[in-house]
Amino acid sequence: MKKKHFPISIFLMPVITFNILSSACFAQGDTRLNANPVEKSKKAFEFEGSAYLTGDDSPVMRSEINQPNGVAGLNAGGNVTAPVTTSVLQVGQTLDKMFTPILDADVEGEALSTGFEASVLGGNLINLPHSPYGQMATQPHNLVVHGSTIGPFNPGCVLCLFMEPVDGRRAAISAEEYRDGYVSTHDGVMLYGQPANANARLILPVTRYSAHDVTLCTPLTATERAQIHKGMYIVTNSVPEGTVQSAIGTNSTLPAFRNLSGLVAGVSDDGLSIFVYGWATEMTRADGTVPSTTSLDKVWDPGRTTPVIYIGASNKTFFHNAFMSYDGQNTAETGASSLIHAMEWAEIDENIVNEPRDYAVSYHGLTMTTNASSPRKLTDDSYHLLLAGGQRTYIKMDPQWWTIPIMSDPIFVNAVQGPGLKAGSTNMIASFSQSTNTGQNTWQAHHMMRLNFYNTRINDDQSGTDYTNITTNIGVGVDGTSSQLGTMQEHIALNPAEYRNGISLCSYIVCGLNVDRDGLTWHTQDVHVTDGKAVFLGDESKKDIGYLFGRLNPSSGTPDLHIVVPANNQGVGSVIVDSALDVNGEASFASLSVHGAANFEEGTAISKGAAYALNSNAGKTLLGADKVGNIVLTQKDSRSGGGLAPASYSLSSLPRSGPTDGVRVWCSDCLLNGIRGVNAYWHSANQHWTDGQNNVLVN
Repeated sequence: MKKKHFPISIFLMPVITFNILSSACFAQGDTRLNANPVEKSKKAFEFEGSAYLTGDDSPVMRSEINQPNGVAGLNAGGNVTAPVTTSVLQVGQTLDKMFTPILDADVEGEALSTGFEASVLGGNLINLPHSPYGQMATQPHNLVVHGSTIGPFNPGCVLCLFMEPVDGRRAAISAEEYRDGYVSTHDGVMLYGQPANANARLILPVTRYSAHDVTLCTPLTATERAQIHKGMYIVTNSVPEGTVQSAIGTNSTLPAFRNLSGLVAGVSDDGLSIFVYGWATEMTRADGTVPSTTSLDKVWDPGRTTPVIYIGASNKTFFHNAFMSYDGQNTAETGASSLIHAMEWAEIDENIVNEPRDYAVSYHGLTMTTNASSPRKLTDDSYHLLLAGGQRTYIKMDPQWWTIPIMSDPIFVNAVQGPGLKAGSTNMIASFSQSTNTGQNTWQAHHMMRLNFYNTRINDDQSGTDYTNITTNIGVGVDGTSSQLGTMQEHIALNPAEYRNGISLCSYIVCGLNVDRDGLTWHTQDVHVTDGKAVFLGDESKKDIGYLFGRLNPSSGTPDLHIVVPANNQGVGSVIVDSALDVNGEASFASLSVHGAANFEEGTAISKGAAYALNSNAGKTLLGADKVGNIVLTQKDSRSGGGLAPASYSLSSLPRSGPTDGVRVWCSDCLLNGIRGVNAYWHSANQHWTDGQNNVLVN
């Protein structure tokens, strides 16, 4: 399919030369014609055997050069000096006897083809029978630009791109007024772009709409008609009836764009109507909707109270949008037409050679800034960088040992080199920080609270390979910098010096709670369990067996320590003391089983009506007290028990000093009434033993 071209006017740069008019046969300023000008002219336009002139060839008079209906003249260098206006402009060269255009200029067409108002390098259809592109193959051409950045503004960029078709655009490169003697920076830019919230090409008042056209208040001028092309954006300030809109700034994100829009299909001959393929809101298909002339937008152009259309108006600006496409059909196993399997959006390589000095080069890879003066200038969904989609890795780094991967105050990730080899050396791994102040005072009077991750060398290490010689710490520091600890407050030490392969929980002063490599807990400070909470103890099956807790006695207000062993389906639980139990104060037991000796320095107390249970193989004897405090022995089992057997002595071994008055013992060899064995009683007043009838003991 051959391209359709329309007349354009282009001023050719001096470096491009053409032999397209008969004036190429004569240097401008010659007053003589050659003897055979027709033959001379024919030879000048012969192009590998093809004559470019048709019709009559005739000499050219000097008065016709650079004149209407005349010819373009050449300067002393053989270059065309006059503008060239032609319906088709193709600049090219001959390769293997075929003319191959390099530059095409196309001022019309539509967006689905080469676009409109476009100058195209290459792209001319050619026939390549063996190309995978078949009949859609075009002639390729590359663009090589040799430029020089010699000054501020536009001379400072090799390629300057401006988004708005308006006179006077200047690149913001070292952009300071220099005519008053001010000297700015000396920047040079290869590729400069200046995206902007560009104006609509035309804003036209409207009288009425239909489903496929819009009628204007006044006809378009010829120049305005030339600005409108098929496939061009056309946006109304009409919104669907009943649309509820919120003004910009009401919410933290932009409102939805609800203006009815279309794309240009053509312009009427009288310039009063513009045709569209249909009207719809963004990301929907036209369904016959007709825009209203009264239901008008109150968000994007709120001050306008009459219906208009915006021609060539976009509502989002990109500086660069790369759409990388991989088509598996091109690399199919059954027959590949492409060998590309690896794709990379961009690569930046900094190559430093022949520079022996340190710190001689400053290199910045990518810088993105905004001059927003408050958090509300930009919407909440604004960002500098978005990484999305199913990529395997979003950020991959391969730093040198000295390279800091992330350097900022809120987030810092340090280089991979460890702490110094001397004992006590520290080195930050990473840190996260936040100001103690808030809002617009964040950077005023404040301290920085930093969550620091850092390593500490335990002992000197000349090899630097002993990983057990490093304590890794996680703690809170105040102030300092993102790479310096500041004043440490509290931290967790992993592999602390005193508990290798363990963990220590450390306060501002001391590490009080420690777990060693075997999981044992070591408390170097007191342990406090408050608010009536308990310490639970469990068995091998991880079930709780008992617990300890303290509280104030609800009756007396005195502090009580409770040791509780709840019953299970096997019976009542017990507190067993396997070693000696020393009770320095009063002890209260629900039940007490003593398998060894029990020493009660201040005695034991039994609640009123309760008794000690004395166990034997035959049964229990209860030791209690009556209402007036007398000891009472009671049989738990009526078949045995209940008796009291005092200590047994011989008459000669009875103690003679120290017994309490009234103490009773058994004299095993004493006689009374001819029977051996007598209860003996001590009389302090007389300092001697008697039987139950106060007789002197005999044997």
